[in-house]
This record gives sequence, C-alpha cells and structure tokens, in this order.
Amino acid sequence: MEDLSGSQLSKYHLIDRIGRGGMSDVYRARDVTGGPEVAVKVMHVSADTNDVFLKRFEQEARIASGMKHPHILQTLDFGLDRHYPYMVTRLVTGGTLASILKRHGPVSPEQAGRWLAQVASALDYAHAQSVIHRDLKPTNILLDDKNDAFLTDFGIAKLSVPNTEGLTTTGNVIGTPTYMAPEQWRGEDPTPLTDVYGLGILMYLMMTAKPPFEADTPHSLMYKHLNDPPPPMRRYSPAITEALDQVVMKALAKFPADRYKSAGEFSQDFQRALKNQPTQAQQNPPRFVKAEPQSSMRETNPGRAQLSAPPMMPPPVYGPPQIYQQSAPPAYNNQPAYGYRPSGNSEPYYPQAVVQKIQQDKKKRTSQIRSCLWIVILIAIIGVAGYVLSLDPDRWLPSEEPSKSGQQIITPQPSLTPVPGEKGQVSIISPPNESQYTVGSPVIIEITATDPISVSKVEMRRFGFMLESKENTNPGGERTFTTQFSYIPQQPGRHILEFIPFQGNIQGNSTFLEIIVR
Repeated sequence: MEDLSGSQLSKYHLIDRIGRGGMSDVYRARDVTGGPEVAVKVMHVSADTNDVFLKRFEQEARIASGMKHPHILQTLDFGLDRHYPYMVTRLVTGGTLASILKRHGPVSPEQAGRWLAQVASALDYAHAQSVIHRDLKPTNILLDDKNDAFLTDFGIAKLSVPNTEGLTTTGNVIGTPTYMAPEQWRGEDPTPLTDVYGLGILMYLMMTAKPPFEADTPHSLMYKHLNDPPPPMRRYSPAITEALDQVVMKALAKFPADRYKSAGEFSQDFQRALKNQPTQAQQNPPRFVKAEPQSSMRETNPGRAQLSAPPMMPPPVYGPPQIYQQSAPPAYNNQPAYGYRPSGNSEPYYPQAVVQKIQQDKKKRTSQIRSCLWIVILIAIIGVAGYVLSLDPDRWLPSEEPSKSGQQIITPQPSLTPVPGEKGQVSIISPPNESQYTVGSPVIIEITATDPISVSKVEMRRFGFMLESKENTNPGGERTFTTQFSYIPQQPGRHILEFIPFQGNIQGNSTFLEIIVR
C-alpha cells in the first residue's frame, strides 16, 4: 500500500506513518477542524480485497466504538474516503507490548502483574458486553507514556449474540497460531475462557520473552497446544516463583473447565502468588493428559495395553533440586515404564530400554527410506534413458557413409533479422500526455508502431506488468501498425502507461503516456 503521509483523509491530515500491519497502516494525524492529535488506521485495499476483511474492519470499528473502558482503545470515528476504509482512535505513543519485549526482553513479575490486571479488567468488560476477543497477542496490547496497557484490535472478535453476519462460523479455525487455545484449533465456538488461555500465553511471554510452544509448522504447533504441557517458566528466570508458575499453568490448562472462570479471577490469583498467599492454582491444579504413545513404545510395555484410557499426567510439582532425584514411577508387570517424572519437570520421561528401542526403530526407518529413494532414482534414470532411445533409435545404430549421389543439397533459407542499429518504434496519436480523467472512466489510446521489417504486436504495460496486447493479424505483420487500447483507471493519481512494439520476439523501443486521474 502506498504511503499516504502528507495527504488528507476525510477531515484528518495524515502527518506520518507510525505503524504497519498485514491488513492496515497506522498514521499520526491531526483533525483539521481542531482538537488533539489522533491515530488513524487505514485498511489496505485493492481490486481483489476480500469483502470479509472489509466487514471485519467495519465490525472492529463498531465494536470498539461501543466499548467505554479505561483500558480499551475506543474508536472515535470511522468511515470510507477515496476508497480507503479508516478508523480513528486516541494516539498512544508508548508502542506495542511486542516492541517493548523485543527491545528490553522479559519484564519483572510485578510489572507483568500490573499489565495483567489492566488487560484482565478490559476483557471482563468485553465479555460482559458479549464480545470475545480471541486474538490476544503482544501487537494488540498498546502502551502509553505512563506505561499503562490498552487492549485493541477487535477485528476477529466473536459476538456471543447472532450479530456477526457470517463473519465467523463454527468449524473455522481463526486466530494467530502461537496464541490459539486448544478449542480454537478444534474449530469449536470460543468462550470467555478462550481469552483466559490467550492471556496466559501473554503472561508466559512477558516473563520469559518466549512463547510456551514453538514449532516450524502450524501442524506441529497445533499438536503442542493440544497435547504438550507447557515447559515450566522457572527454567528461564529465577525471579519466577513456584506459585507464579502454577498460576500461569492453570490459565494454560488444556480443558477450559480447568482454567480460571474469568480473566479477573486469573489476575487476582496472580496477585496472591506475588504476595506468597495461598492460590487457587495450588488447591485445584489443571490436568495435563499425555497423548497415546507410538506402537513401538507400546511393545516394550505390554501392561500398558490393558489400560482403558491414556494415563493422566500428575500436576507439576515444584521444589528444590533434590526432588529430581526421586525414583521413576513403578513399572507394569516388571516391564520398563514411561510417563512423567513426579517432579517439577513436566517433560515426558522414558527409561533407557524404551529410548534404545526408539533409536533403533528410527535408524531402521531411515535406512528403509534411503533404500526406497535409491530405487526410485534408478528407475527414473532407466526410464529417461529408454525414452531418449525411443525418440531416435537409428541414432544408436552404426551409420553408413552416404554416397555423394544420394546426398541432397539443402539451400539455407533466409531468416528475418532486425536491421543493424534499428529497432521498432511506437508513437502515441491520442490522447495528449498528462490528459485528465476521472476514476472509472475509460481512456481510449490510439498508437502507431513502426519497424524496419514488420510489427507483430504491441503491448501496454504498467509497473512492468502487461495489461493488454494487440496482435497484428496480417500474415507476416506489416511495417506500420495502428491500433487502439482501452484503459480504465481504478484509483486517483498519476498513471504511467508503457507501450512496447515487437517484431517476433524482438522488443523495440518503448514510449510512455502519463494521465492524471481525479
């Protein structure tokens, strides 16, 4: 999208661009009728812009304009001008939470708890208005010069009442993968507890500067959100106590029923943990269910097959390092057991016998894959050789010396080549350069192309992309070719069109036409 800095949109003069996103740009602007500086969010638009994104932009503006909370960035105005949808909010100059974490790294638990209280109160207010944000992430938390947090970007918010006009439907996966709750990955309807999970990931990120789950592909990330327990935060920072870790883990529970009942309840329990008071997370820890193991692992533990359901992972236990020296869980039928250590380390534990079996199976599979690849390559080589041989079998037989009497004299045929030093030319008959038009009105352009040999076609381009091509239908072309092009401008500004003549595949000299669109 072009930079609109210095231009005017409706009654707002756009001073400079202060932020860019995938779907919109944000400008610092001034109301020409008076008043303080504001922020104007302008959506990216093009000929193929999806109507759903336009509706979401309008939904975000309408939802935020009805939110009157001290920590929700309220919409002051919105509309459409020169085909640009825009939204006006208060100007917040402290940057996003993402930029703060990128510059300064993790914050202290006390500072994280302060932002948690502010964002949690905003979420509780939104939930009371039947609005579920469901896209909590660091770029959607803005900070002002007093270091206060503000919740913004309700573009994919879910209304609990039937008022979204088909923007969201059950079964669609919508959100940012790193911050999506398990029920979002399953395509289930979001609830306020979905935002509690997203808030838990934000707290994890604030205090460790790392998200709880990272992966190279969305599929791997989905598996971790659905199955893996989050790594304890204490491994990243000694300032995070056992109680704080447990509170965040409860917010990140796989089952919504195991999470806090509201964002405010999460914040209150976090404050109790900061003050070393008893917490709900200690009294009612979340459940983490380990996924069913692979077949190779089941073979080393036949007693496991007798279980009717996957084992339940015990809640994380935190404490001094000597806890990690406890013995492994009991085995089934004197066979090696697997599961989780009865300690604060929530990563899966596999005894040595199972580890060796897994490594052997992995080497065996790798060897089989390599063998299959070599077989496929060999078959491909044989196939290519057979195909080449079938094209000209006589080529591979002994050749006989042809007699002079049987030889045919082949007379070379002349070929068309450009005249040295000369190229095709094109000139514009009408309209004159810098002619003025309005958006949507057709522009008829008449051109004449000449070439020392012949003109086969003429192309009309803009920004290097071909818009239209006119072929010379006369056999062999002609030295002078006159034709017309039609161009319909879709947006105001200066439009520069390029016309290029061709003689076969040989490109001639181009010429340019500039028109002004109001």
